[in-house]
Amino acid sequence: MNYNDLLNKSKPLLIFDGSCAFCRSCIRFVKKYDIKLQFDFADNNQNTTKLILAQYFINPESLNSVVLIEYNKLHIQSDAIIKTLLLLGGRWRLLARIMMVFPNSFRNKVYNIIAANRNKLRSHCTV
Repeated sequence: MNYNDLLNKSKPLLIFDGSCAFCRSCIRFVKKYDIKLQFDFADNNQNTTKLILAQYFINPESLNSVVLIEYNKLHIQSDAIIKTLLLLGGRWRLLARIMMVFPNSFRNKVYNIIAANRNKLRSHCTV
């Protein structure tokens, strides 16, 4: 998918680390439960994705987070996870609501611990 296709779509765009086995596994999870086919996906190592991230002043080389862009609004870290779960709906919406009970600072601290160790986590993503 090229730059214009990604920008002109009304679908939420989920940007992930394509070189991370754990991240790719989590994307497979989202694809499996995205029964409405509402997401587009982009690897943060692609040139097209780098251009999109630059519009939001994000350097993909230093990016240590999943990014969700929905209607030109940027969501990162635990907010991106919660928004993704809400969009998936069903039981995942309930999990998102439970996660929202915790303060953003706590959620992101947990997210950062997982992100720092994600290359060691090569098994299934258990969102």
